Amino acid sequence: YSMVSIPGELKTPDLLPETNHTWEIGTDLGFIDSRLIFNLTYYYSLAENQIMSVPIPISTSYSSKVLNSGEVQNSGIELQIDAILISRPSGFNWDATLMYTKNNSEVKSIHPDLNSIILNSAWHATIEARPGEEYGLIYGYDWKRDADGNRLIDSRGWPMQGDSLISHGSINPDYMFGFRNSFSYKGFTLSFLIDGTMGAKIYSWGKTYKMLWGTDAETLEGREEWFETHENGFPIPGVEPEGYVFEGVMEDSGEPNTIPLEDPAYRGYLPYRDRIITESVLDASSIRIREASLSYTFPHKLVSKWKMTNLTLALTGRNLYFFYKPADHIDPEAGYSSGNTGNGIEQSTLPSTRSIGFNLRVGF
Repeated sequence: YSMVSIPGELKTPDLLPETNHTWEIGTDLGFIDSRLIFNLTYYYSLAENQIMSVPIPISTSYSSKVLNSGEVQNSGIELQIDAILISRPSGFNWDATLMYTKNNSEVKSIHPDLNSIILNSAWHATIEARPGEEYGLIYGYDWKRDADGNRLIDSRGWPMQGDSLISHGSINPDYMFGFRNSFSYKGFTLSFLIDGTMGAKIYSWGKTYKMLWGTDAETLEGREEWFETHENGFPIPGVEPEGYVFEGVMEDSGEPNTIPLEDPAYRGYLPYRDRIITESVLDASSIRIREASLSYTFPHKLVSKWKMTNLTLALTGRNLYFFYKPADHIDPEAGYSSGNTGNGIEQSTLPSTRSIGFNLRVGF
């Protein structure tokens, strides 16, 4: 396959098939008559000649073109431990499974005429692939800061846009884990799965939008104080104006900022106007009860009288409870698509659904 290059624009090599160099090594170890089993795998993958749609200047009459866009390396470990902790055929039984996964990714190279590839975007946040960096970093503007990281504030009490786009973290988790338990006793079975994802980031367009319109809980800070010290939008004579004060230091003096905003609406408007995504990049870590089930299997002697071979009644719940979720605004799995970067952007997604249902299974 060959593509015609556009004069003066990106030079396109022959479109080569995507190749993937992969190897893995692992072991299965069983102990105590296989009551304890370890399954450990280390893998490595180098994907070359990846075919991507890359943005190009619209002066070409096209918005993108298909290119062989470089190499991405992935490596990591997968661990699963299965254990039969208690086994009594006519009594109490307890089985458990622990799962752990960690993946490391790096963009080794992209097309030589490009500095980065935008994989996904929303508002002014982009998810990018840049050579030498982790695949899937979130890029956008931060506030202007001094050498110590303090936000710089102008004479009106307003923070300012930083000079350049910076990385706000990766959409990829540091690691994932799951812990499943199953308890059984004389026909009753109780099982549940707890899983967790730690270290990933997600850009929440929903929070940006709520901040802009003042419907986010954070925009309440200082609002009541502002209305108490203002009338018709102006400070009440003889009353010291109050309201929301951006944390930071004055650019001209280095002293802590004490100037309240002129209007509470600026609390969410300034990040929107200056394309600041810092407050809207959230920690996507979570630990939750993914699923739980309680079932009862009727004794065979009883169901055989009803011309049945099996009768089981079960109560099952999914998405039941968060033990840990620093992103108060959203479900951290509320990405808008199933693509490999869709989990990094939330676009005013509806809340996750908790489901509880009954199941009746009959065998004849």
